[in-house]
Amino acid sequence: MADNIGIVLLVIFSVACLAVFVQIVAAIIWRRKILRLIDEGYYFIEVQVRWRRKELRPIHPSNVDFSSGVLRLATPISTAVY
Repeated sequence: MADNIGIVLLVIFSVACLAVFVQIVAAIIWRRKILRLIDEGYYFIEVQVRWRRKELRPIHPSNVDFSSGVLRLATPISTAVY
């Protein structure tokens, strides 16, 4: 019986470590994507996607208007809360 408990605990620990590893890899990939977009000149707008959840939406540099001295979007994006 004690051997089975050890195996179960080992499996649970292994799955938890795998989940943490996947989250770390996903965060690294997301960070590289954001940094690449920043290097390309993109701007970001924080948009509330759902209740208590916000998201950064990239805005292409050609969609930004600085003519009035204030950052404006030339074409509006969808900011609807779902």
